[in-house]
Amino acid sequence: MAEISDYDRSGYDYTKYWIERQYEDEAEKRALSVMLPQTPGKLLDLGGSFGRLMSVYGLRVKQAVIADYSEKALEVAQKTINEQNINNVSTSKQDAYHMSFADGDFDTVILIRVLHHIENVDELFAEVNRVLKPGGIFVLEMANKMHLKNVFKHLLKFDLGFFNNREPLNLSSTMINNEAGIFYNFHPKTIEEQLKNNGFVVVKKRSVSNLRLPARIKNLLPLTVLMILDTLLTPFFTALNLGPSIWFTLQKRQD
Repeated sequence: MAEISDYDRSGYDYTKYWIERQYEDEAEKRALSVMLPQTPGKLLDLGGSFGRLMSVYGLRVKQAVIADYSEKALEVAQKTINEQNINNVSTSKQDAYHMSFADGDFDTVILIRVLHHIENVDELFAEVNRVLKPGGIFVLEMANKMHLKNVFKHLLKFDLGFFNNREPLNLSSTMINNEAGIFYNFHPKTIEEQLKNNGFVVVKKRSVSNLRLPARIKNLLPLTVLMILDTLLTPFFTALNLGPSIWFTLQKRQD
């Protein structure tokens, strides 16, 4: 059985991660708004944690389910749902590799800030395919090992072998509250091949959060300025897969 990063066991509060990441949060919410279909139907927010992205899809969907392994995160999401009297969003504790949903249960699945914790990518993609209707939409975010900073780092080392290595970059030494976590950065081409092999067709691709700068620099600039710069960089970074986060809108094949 594939391992997971257990935020409950480590006592990690994921809401605190976003306190000083207003730029990344805004960039991802704007990206999701663009990558989602206008009418997502019944949506699964897989690995949706505390419901950070609920504000983006909540008014568009007929029904949404926030599914996560973390009971504590789902409690926070449910509290928000209750306080805001949201009637079309529910929560469900799930193992992403073996979900309890029926085949073809959802029109849309989103997987944001989750894939870097996934040890068996093919197994997950097959399960997403299973719960999607034929022709359904899958919005995926992946951590990109070929981001600009990494490219420059390996060029300066004259490490040309890096550019031919399409295996995931294992950052498993990263800790979550002193607990070893699962952290992978992926090669975009490898992920695209795995998606194709699991029955998905790429509809859109987008580089997101392109200004991966130290917090002390980002905090000097207004959010509006950061977003303007990000928008200007997006076409170039998307074409060359240079951003730290690559997003895909995919469609499940109907055959």
